[in-house]
Amino acid sequence: MPLYQYRCPVHGPVELRHPMAECGIPHECPDCHQEMRRVFVALHHWWPSNHRPGFENSGQRAFLDPDFQSRARDQLAEAKEAHVNREAKS
Repeated sequence: MPLYQYRCPVHGPVELRHPMAECGIPHECPDCHQEMRRVFVALHHWWPSNHRPGFENSGQRAFLDPDFQSRARDQLAEAKEAHVNREAKS
């Protein structure tokens, strides 16, 4: 079930889980029973997702590491230089 955030006039932010079909129905604060207003919250998207099974061992996390990216650029430059030197000798 989705988690929705509401604002109680007395207690402030309150999070409730309920079916999407109940989204438009007014909800009361569980403590003071006053009607609450729904608060729209911007979602944070994490890429790549840490929740995918096998992600930890896939090597994808390394692509986000600036040091990894720097080493990969250096290794690519070295490989290109070695290839050019081999071609020049033959």
